Amino acid sequence: MKFEIINIALEDVLKTQNHTINSTDRISIFKNFIGSELFTRQDYLRHNKQISTATDSRDLKEAVDN
Repeated sequence: MKFEIINIALEDVLKTQNHTINSTDRISIFKNFIGSELFTRQDYLRHNKQISTATDSRDLKEAVDN
């Protein structure tokens, strides 16, 4: 019984924690955070600590192209 409750709780946590944010979402969130200020690539990377530098570059290229 105890383990069943723990397993259910863990499944719930894992379901709520696994949200994938795509490049459009990251760009939008960062734009809202920074406003109209100028920023560097390092600023973007510091704000999005979970992404690699390659992903950072792709995100910023997409933002500039669109």
